[in-house]
Amino acid sequence: MVTLKDIAKEAGVSMMTVSRIVNGTPGAASEETARRVLAVVKKRGYVPNASARALVSRNSRLIAACLLAVKGANPLEDPYNAQFLGALVNETRARGYDLMLRFVESFDEATRGIRSWNADGAVFNGLPDRHIRALEEQHPVPIVFTDCYTSARQVNCVGIDDTKGGRLAAAYLLSHGHRRFAFCGFYQAEEGVMLHRLTSFRKTVCASGGTLPEDLIFSLPHRTMQAALKDCAERLSAACARGEVTAAFVAADILAVDLIEALAARGVRVPEDLSIVGFDNVPISAHIAPPLTTIAQDVPRKAKCAAEILFRHIEDPKAPAESITLDLTLVERGSVRTLS
Repeated sequence: MVTLKDIAKEAGVSMMTVSRIVNGTPGAASEETARRVLAVVKKRGYVPNASARALVSRNSRLIAACLLAVKGANPLEDPYNAQFLGALVNETRARGYDLMLRFVESFDEATRGIRSWNADGAVFNGLPDRHIRALEEQHPVPIVFTDCYTSARQVNCVGIDDTKGGRLAAAYLLSHGHRRFAFCGFYQAEEGVMLHRLTSFRKTVCASGGTLPEDLIFSLPHRTMQAALKDCAERLSAACARGEVTAAFVAADILAVDLIEALAARGVRVPEDLSIVGFDNVPISAHIAPPLTTIAQDVPRKAKCAAEILFRHIEDPKAPAESITLDLTLVERGSVRTLS
């Protein structure tokens, strides 16, 4: 088997220089030297030994990405998760690291994953406050949390202005003459993004004389998604027929897509019978019929910010905690009609 020592000897450089070039370390060598070393690597078919590299360097060059998931569920079916993780892979690879993905159901499972991989850092998405506080106390490696609301102080967070998102959705629908509303989001056991979107939406609606009845606020659990979606569509259809609702804020695009399909099966047309504003602006939102008006967040930028914070803390574990809140915009398409 070809070793690092073999490559160094043939290329006429030190083993350290070969290691730095192979791992993509910036400024490792001149362009000419790097080309010579990589040519030898290609010719000899050299593949770096990740385990040996970790033992020598005392780091694994692995980043753990952990998604909270219900047992048996596949979080990558959600296009938001897929888009975020794809962008995060590109950010970590650009720095010579690999991303390892784990679906977790509990704090203990998350910490076991980080330790078993010997990860140099971790990114967690959507963890509840109690898990964040527990991780803050143990803090085995630098961690960045995304889309989380926590009372913990010394944690790195990247999120979006969910309150503004709910306000934008309400203001847009109100400006198109709507006054009778429904809300649909995913169930969260603790305070999270859905609650912030709902709270600001309801506050804006009520301040303008609109209505959002409790029986038209739907929180759909992931575990029984299809049954809950069927019930939601049936109740919305009945409310539309009675003239009790003309518009809905659906706080995740993937949920809006499924709801539009379920409503169509019951004879409810969007936007003729019910106008809908989504949230996220995932790629599919522009390709359904009708194209979805939605609150857009910059998912690749969120991944980039999370990576930048994480690697700053890997380089300097004593760096102060950072928190970033990204802005949102409304993307107007065809799922909202104007009432006379």
